[in-house]
Amino acid sequence: MNKDVSCLQTLGFGLGLDFHEATLLLNSKNDLSFSPNMVFNLAIGLHDVPLEPNDKLDAMGSVSKLAEYSMLVADTVIIRVCTDLCVSKLLINWR
Repeated sequence: MNKDVSCLQTLGFGLGLDFHEATLLLNSKNDLSFSPNMVFNLAIGLHDVPLEPNDKLDAMGSVSKLAEYSMLVADTVIIRVCTDLCVSKLLINWR
């Protein structure tokens, strides 16, 4: 790989009266402390990840024509007193 892979600059945001609370961005500039019953959208993402020819050997359809890809994995989390709660209950089997 000769190209740098970039990560998102934030790891998510708070959910409140507005869907995307600008004051609750989860990034290095925010010194927010979590409190019980706060709700966040946690998101981990990569963009411009290069694909080598070997990565596409078993690819189907238009994926075999890609030079790079991006990915975002996100979920909603509620901060609890005893334990955090991941709201999504759906499990997906990836191939």
